[in-house]
Amino acid sequence: MTLTSASFVYSGACIFLSPILIMLSQALLTSIKLYRRTRSLFVKTTRKWNNRTAANRTFLLWAIFDSLVNTFISMSFLVYLQHLGARSAVSMRSGMRHLILHTQITIIMECVILFGVCVNQYIQPQFDPYWATTSLIEAIRLRFLTSFFEVLHKVMSQRNDTSTSMQLKGYRQALSISTSKHRSIVASSSYQ
Repeated sequence: MTLTSASFVYSGACIFLSPILIMLSQALLTSIKLYRRTRSLFVKTTRKWNNRTAANRTFLLWAIFDSLVNTFISMSFLVYLQHLGARSAVSMRSGMRHLILHTQITIIMECVILFGVCVNQYIQPQFDPYWATTSLIEAIRLRFLTSFFEVLHKVMSQRNDTSTSMQLKGYRQALSISTSKHRSIVASSSYQ
């Protein structure tokens, strides 16, 4: 059974989640679970080997690699959106360009902050032995990620609104053409 849409009631407010938001939420929850499992695996390894530095450095290398892959995937998606806007017959709206620019800045900030903290933790582990800075940066990174999802939702809803309005405009034009043809046929038959 696949979940196509869901409604949640929380404090009397009903929240409707579209299928894309459900899939994004599931992906986010899966990544959080993997993050926790990976971290706990490294902690268990450090207890077993009693070599905390090696496990922390391995985890940091994984986090640095993750931030670089995240940057590549996100930027690839934005390049796709730009090409999608350039390919369409109608040029990209100024609002859409602003949203894509905002998203690029958000993604760059998200990845640069995480990358910087991980590199700092890798070079100077004594600076933050309890990983408090990394935890704080992860919270800030999640805020940037939710901001990215909000902008993505705006982009996709504007795209759907535009395609619907273009379809309505085309339908109205077709209706006016057929109405004018009908009027000309009625007018020509009345003269006969």
